[in-house]
Amino acid sequence: MKILTALFGVFLASSLFSAATEAEEETLVLYSELGEPTRLDVEPKGLSVGDIISRRGTKQSSPGGEVIADYFSQAIITLYDPESQRSVRSYFIETIFEEGSIYMMDLVEMDHNEGPLDSHVHEGAIVGGTGKYSGIRGSYQLTIEEGQTVKTLTYRLP
Repeated sequence: MKILTALFGVFLASSLFSAATEAEEETLVLYSELGEPTRLDVEPKGLSVGDIISRRGTKQSSPGGEVIADYFSQAIITLYDPESQRSVRSYFIETIFEEGSIYMMDLVEMDHNEGPLDSHVHEGAIVGGTGKYSGIRGSYQLTIEEGQTVKTLTYRLP
């Protein structure tokens, strides 16, 4: 009986220690202007599976504020339905801070009947990082409105 009580005590202590050391959820909001993308049109000509859309730019701490990071993003069309004018893009982005990088990804459905990308919202996963952000996990929400982007990262570090 003493052994069971001791084992239960060890289990309880380790559970409490684990809960006490779990990282708190953090939030980071990044702002940028939506620049023109670079497009690589693979065969067949026009919108098709395999086309690549990439962007690069800076992220600010507030709209028009201090530059705190650079970013590179790449979207590859993985599905295209010419009849409905809808596509799915595999989206990958690296945001590069002085202390390390954060990597994010998602699959994004697009409706090409809506015209230019003036208004758009999607959510994705934070899948890893380097340096200060090594082991990062979480999610993000990207909002595009009138050429401005707001990316809200909600994450935990180990």
